[in-house]
Amino acid sequence: MQDGSAVERFLQYVVIEHHDGEYLFGKLQEVLEANGIDLMDCRGQSYDNASNMSGVYSGVQVRVCKINPLAQWVPCAAHSLNLAGVAAAENCLEAVKYFGLIQAVYNFMSASPQRWAILNKSLNEHAIKLKCLSESDTKWSARADACKAFSTSYKDIKKALMKIAERPKDTPSVILEAKALAEKMELTETAIMCAVWSDLLGNIDRVNRCLQQRGIDVGVVKQHYDALYEYTESLRNDERFDAFQDRAKKMVESIIYADDNRRVKRRKKAFNENDEEEETPESGREKFRVETYFSILYRLLTEIHR
Repeated sequence: MQDGSAVERFLQYVVIEHHDGEYLFGKLQEVLEANGIDLMDCRGQSYDNASNMSGVYSGVQVRVCKINPLAQWVPCAAHSLNLAGVAAAENCLEAVKYFGLIQAVYNFMSASPQRWAILNKSLNEHAIKLKCLSESDTKWSARADACKAFSTSYKDIKKALMKIAERPKDTPSVILEAKALAEKMELTETAIMCAVWSDLLGNIDRVNRCLQQRGIDVGVVKQHYDALYEYTESLRNDERFDAFQDRAKKMVESIIYADDNRRVKRRKKAFNENDEEEETPESGREKFRVETYFSILYRLLTEIHR
């Protein structure tokens, strides 16, 4: 340690046969002993937040603390943020459908050199090339890049899909798949999800990159988390939702929510009322705003605050 700053040193790769906390702790002890490192000199530990590592009963961190109570465990800030993003993305059906659509578009286009060529020809000169369109379940920088590419080139991707759907030389299954993907992209809910997640993941990715910088300390980590929390909290109002809806208007032909024309609630009146059933319409916008938009933000805020 120089000037009070921790210095990272790589020791070795270790082959493991199991993933339980007891086995991993045994391997850790073997490596430390082989390199002449005394566990009693440890003053901190940090790694990903998987239960076998961070578990308070049988995880590696608690086993280390039993031997050396001064080896305080600090959760990995970057991994914690990753888990927060995963929880928010899996919190509601519309979010799951949106990320599934991005992957489906990438799979469809990349499966054929001809389709990929049509896509690239449809992109305007300012659009982000879609080599990064494939999203990742674990690497949120990849999801951020995918969402940015999808958002920037939204209309161009739809145009490419419609071109493929109109090609007589393609098989019926290809034409139907292209039409289905284009129709999903024309949905109001998809366009709003595109605008929302492009912003959210852009901010999450910027914080995540900062958290992985050399020399960062817990105080700076907290500042980044607080800033992300405040930004996310600032989105929880009608004005910001309307702003995302306005952005969506530029991506689709018209703003029509899927639930706008559905009969969603029926109430039969009491015995002393008229026996006719009363239909209670529910706004598609309100349903999406509450059950999807606010739900995603609330889950992300909850996970960040943990």
